[in-house]
Amino acid sequence: MAGHVKSCLSDRKFPVLCPDPKCGRSLDYSTVQVLVQDSLKDLQVLVKLSTEQAIPLDRRIFCPHKNCSTFIERPPNMDSGYPVECPACQKAFCARCLVVGGHMPVECPAYHKASDASCLVVGGHMSSVI
Repeated sequence: MAGHVKSCLSDRKFPVLCPDPKCGRSLDYSTVQVLVQDSLKDLQVLVKLSTEQAIPLDRRIFCPHKNCSTFIERPPNMDSGYPVECPACQKAFCARCLVVGGHMPVECPAYHKASDASCLVVGGHMSSVI
């Protein structure tokens, strides 16, 4: 059972489901915790995954920077384009559309429409690249 739990955590599968295909129920947190208590790494993964699971789906984001992907809870009432800083890599990105660096003061839809039309934001104003 411990091997099954460790494999699930390694594959980022949480909650951990019973290994019996006829059962289908998830194992409770305390059971999983006991089964991985001998591994600090597995305990850390368990805490991380259970924390992520507690956040509503529409508030879960991951840092878009290469080699980071840290889980971050999207701040509530976040203005479009406002940059947030990743607590792990300390790099900024738009919390709504995940554009690296953010794109203030331009709202996400206008920024992406301009990007699709080969434009860019210069000094807060849309300018054509062509």
